[in-house]
Amino acid sequence: MLHLITWNIPSDTVEKTRQRFLTSTEEWFGCELVGRWHTLERTGVLILKSDDWIAISKWAQQWDDLLDLTISPCVTDEDAAKSLAP
Repeated sequence: MLHLITWNIPSDTVEKTRQRFLTSTEEWFGCELVGRWHTLERTGVLILKSDDWIAISKWAQQWDDLLDLTISPCVTDEDAAKSLAP
């Protein structure tokens, strides 16, 4: 299953977030990173692939002290079309 994760970096955690991103080894806990994109406005999005909510939660705990995270299951166009078909 795919999960869309968006984040916002509050202004008071920008420097701590930058340091952690540049110097830490991120753990994935069995999740597969499909892709990650950053904006210039201290926001971004990534797609994780995993059927394990515990693994996703563990991944999120690496960042939830610094970032405002939103995690939403998502589907591809193909799967969305299947769910809409009569």
